[in-house]
Amino acid sequence: MKSFNRLIAGVLIFLLAGILGVNIYWNHLQENEAERLYRVEIQRVTEELREKNDPAEINYEAYQDIRSVTACKGEADINRVGKYPVCIRQINGINYRIEYEEEDKTVRRQERILINGILFSAGGLLLCVLIYIRKRIIKPFHALEKVPLELSKGNLSAPLQEQKTKYFGKFIWGMNLLREKLEERRRRELKFHREQKMKLLTLTHDIKTPLSVIKLNAQALEKGLYQDAEKRQQAAGNIYQKTVEIEDYLTTMNELSKDDFLELKVDVQEVYLSEVLETLRRYYKDKLSQLHIGFNMGEYQNFLVKADTERLLEVLQNIIENAIKYGSGKEIGISISKEEDCVLIAVENTGEVLPAEELPHLFDSFYRGSNAGSQEGSGLGLYICRKLMHKMNGDVFLKQEENLFSVTVVVGMAN
Repeated sequence: MKSFNRLIAGVLIFLLAGILGVNIYWNHLQENEAERLYRVEIQRVTEELREKNDPAEINYEAYQDIRSVTACKGEADINRVGKYPVCIRQINGINYRIEYEEEDKTVRRQERILINGILFSAGGLLLCVLIYIRKRIIKPFHALEKVPLELSKGNLSAPLQEQKTKYFGKFIWGMNLLREKLEERRRRELKFHREQKMKLLTLTHDIKTPLSVIKLNAQALEKGLYQDAEKRQQAAGNIYQKTVEIEDYLTTMNELSKDDFLELKVDVQEVYLSEVLETLRRYYKDKLSQLHIGFNMGEYQNFLVKADTERLLEVLQNIIENAIKYGSGKEIGISISKEEDCVLIAVENTGEVLPAEELPHLFDSFYRGSNAGSQEGSGLGLYICRKLMHKMNGDVFLKQEENLFSVTVVVGMAN
């Protein structure tokens, strides 16, 4: 803000100095031009008189400042005071009285006023624009500069004050919406983790009961407390029954750990395929070019499909980013085909071959293939892709042939 204020002050000083300089230069230029003009015309008329020797033959229309030329008959004509300034020149032994008129200073003054008016108007307009930018853009932006930092710190409680400005009104509304969504997500995550913890604590407590029964029966069998074969068989049956109960508890705990902890919302609409694919082409054409990876998107018909544009883009971007990270870095291709009432978008790349037993697990949450190496990742990418496509009534599957890896997204066509 202070820098911009200094800029406005600097522009104001520059404008005033410029206007002053232009006036000084204009004044100097006009005086020199006026002086040179009438002197040049006196010299021209002098040369004409040397040739013609008759003032009556002079064409006064050819001169701007010369008003009359007469031959002097005596000292009285030379010293006579007339309406205009006089210059006496002796030509061919005769004294000539040359009357001239300097340029009208009123006209020059009007021209100067006009020029100054234009300069002041331009300067005033520029200052108005700068002040408008300061009030409508710089000042509101200055008030928002700390918002991202506060959001990154988790300070989500204080809403932004909305402003009636066409430049930042929607931005502030969007930031408030983002703040509310982050706060809602944080509350939801806390609630989810609290519920999960309570469920796990309950299951842990419930497991203790069958474990106690197993322990007692096992000790009784070990110490030979049951002499009767029927009681020993009953004890073994109890142990088996309680192990089955424990297995059920463990299955429940495993299912809890795989609960959908991500709330993925989609807004399915009818969209043209080109809206998604051309956005994808523009982004990855430049990015892959910088990475020296070939990129090829096959021809396709602009089908009308049922999908969430942003979510479908998210799915395809996730798949392509995986191809960049885990592929050979040579080329990534996208092919589009139609099968019954679906559109198939296949992303293909070459790279390290995965063991066949790993392929079914690549869509599991937190699962990472053996080719991940030191690459960073959470193991959620393909899991989220499949979840999103299921919500859009589509699907995603993969296949591997030799060193060619292909992930295909299935999108339903609009009726």
